[in-house]
Amino acid sequence: MVGDYPDTKNSDVIVITAGAQLKAGQDRNSLAAVNTKIVSDIVNECYGYSPEALIILVTNPVDLNCYFAIKNSPYPKHRVISTGTLLDTARFMKILSEKILIDPKNIGGYVLGEHGETASIPWSLVNICGIPLRTYCNENGLPQVDQEEVRKAVVQAGYEIFKRKGNTNHGIAASVFRLIRTVQLNEHSVLPVGCLLEGEYGLDDVVLSVPAVIGRKGIERISS
Repeated sequence: MVGDYPDTKNSDVIVITAGAQLKAGQDRNSLAAVNTKIVSDIVNECYGYSPEALIILVTNPVDLNCYFAIKNSPYPKHRVISTGTLLDTARFMKILSEKILIDPKNIGGYVLGEHGETASIPWSLVNICGIPLRTYCNENGLPQVDQEEVRKAVVQAGYEIFKRKGNTNHGIAASVFRLIRTVQLNEHSVLPVGCLLEGEYGLDDVVLSVPAVIGRKGIERISS
């Protein structure tokens, strides 16, 4: 499907994936010089036709692109969202589920921070049906999880998929669908997405993934 900016007129949600793509061995941040300008230009064009739209950014480096899109466009910060660590969190659930032999849907927790190599897992929040992970392992005769091993596996997952098939389209598509559904159904779901922080968690003027309540208006509030 081919179109132009007028075709986006009065959109509720606009998903931006355009930009230079990763090559084998490249780091996501190496795309910044090219992609921040591409994304900022696209967002400003979209504003002319859909000033009330919610912008979902997928283009890497996704958190940096989100920051520049907010700073260089008229859109308010609560309506420009980076997919951030939403995909990293899904990968984390899958990897952890295989280690403790439990359905990923029964695992609670997040990957937070920056999408990519510096992503972090707040292990104190990780639980199985409300039971802290360490307690769950002790009570079920399971070895304790090697936290750094899991974190590294989560960070490397995208690169491993890229090496095998040349892209990572399915995982990120599922994450974008999850975000759009949350917005369209006004679910008020708590999701780890990239938000512009202005004092939250003691951080200012930076886009990082934190647990945020997402609804029809975009980022309704940042959980603390």
